[in-house]
Amino acid sequence: MSKPRYQVEATLNTLPRLNTSYLGLSSQLIGKDIFILESLSIDTGNLILYADIRFNDQTDRDAIGSYVLDRVSSNATTKNWFTRATLRSHLCTHDDSSISDCKTTSFLEFTK
Repeated sequence: MSKPRYQVEATLNTLPRLNTSYLGLSSQLIGKDIFILESLSIDTGNLILYADIRFNDQTDRDAIGSYVLDRVSSNATTKNWFTRATLRSHLCTHDDSSISDCKTTSFLEFTK
């Protein structure tokens, strides 16, 4: 069974913006076909947002990816909130008899 995975680790510049980003990502997950939500959390001391989500559907994973990419790099209001971000897309192959190593494609990583 193959389950598309999306991982986010982003550092923001203020606590209110961290909370807003967390709530925005949470609201985008509503109605998505999620296999397992490994983590969706914030580190308020270091102002870091973490997410690790496995989807049943690649279209849903891509929609979340597009949302995060927009917020981090394109959106005029929010792109300056982020001081560092690592966004990864994983294509993992798993079946009942064996687990293959994940092939990771990191498609955005930046530091200001």
